[in-house]
Amino acid sequence: MGRSSRAVVFAGAGASCAVSSEKYPTTVGFYKLLEEDLREKNRWLAHFEPNLQKLFGPGEPDIEKVLWVAAQYRNWLQSIRDDLHPASWSIPSNLIANLVDPRQTLTVGNFPNLADEASKQISKLIDRLQAKVYDLYAQQPTATELAGSWVPLLQGLAAKFSVVDVFTTNYDLVVESAITEAGVPIHVAGSRHAWEARLDLSPWEGAELKTGGLLTKLHGSVNWERKKSDVYVAAPQYRGDHALHCILYPGFKGQPTDHPFVAFHSYLLRALAAADLVIFIGFAFRDEYINTCIRTALGTSTPVATIDVRKNAWPGEDVLFRPSPLLELEEGFSKAAIDNLFRRIAA
Repeated sequence: MGRSSRAVVFAGAGASCAVSSEKYPTTVGFYKLLEEDLREKNRWLAHFEPNLQKLFGPGEPDIEKVLWVAAQYRNWLQSIRDDLHPASWSIPSNLIANLVDPRQTLTVGNFPNLADEASKQISKLIDRLQAKVYDLYAQQPTATELAGSWVPLLQGLAAKFSVVDVFTTNYDLVVESAITEAGVPIHVAGSRHAWEARLDLSPWEGAELKTGGLLTKLHGSVNWERKKSDVYVAAPQYRGDHALHCILYPGFKGQPTDHPFVAFHSYLLRALAAADLVIFIGFAFRDEYINTCIRTALGTSTPVATIDVRKNAWPGEDVLFRPSPLLELEEGFSKAAIDNLFRRIAA
């Protein structure tokens, strides 16, 4: 492939876990690392966990499954107070009992108050789980940890492609550190001026692809904060209010509607359409909108390589790649897999 070509790297949780499983656990590892009193003594977690396989099939509990179920449960409870939801028309007034059978004496009139309290408890649980993101993913990788994976990958791609775009759903600072360590020309979101910490998001905006590569953090970062309509780089620590952070938390998110995530996903579509090679690393294809972007934009003849990718990791999800040339590497995200990748590219 010539110097005018573009490589796209897409990194999921497994890409960071390969750097350090202790610092950057996967969704299963995240759940296991929760404090024992939270995981085993919280009544709602104890209720959700044994029921997860009914919905998701066999597999260990993980943080995305738990948060998805918790949010669905809370939404159902809150619908009882939503004037636009049919449940609110008949449950609080106990009208539902009369509609079923005017002769019976069953009452559900107190259920809305119970639902309110349950919703508050589940919201507190969700807040506590989301706050753990900052405890688990704020650590920096060492040069040694990066030397066997990210650094040789980025340096090798930069030598063969004129543009290297990296997309990740991870919140950690692994790829930023790797770009610095590797010394490759990939732009990381930063400030426009040295005297302020506000993110300059202009490289992602507009309809045209940039001539240089970008690191695009599709779900945000542990060191991004919101202030009104702007995003700032700050210390990676939880501020006590999720609205202050620029993160799409674990779970199943749907199509993003907030700035800057709309611009990031729009750039993903354009980069995939222009790619000469796409590499997926440690990604489980759980985000439905990202899957839609891949199906929509990835060319049918674009070479695709996968490293440590779990296909069909989510019930009902088919492998997303159409008849693209597909190279599957099973060595994990390692120097061996990277060497194998570049041998295949050269061939």
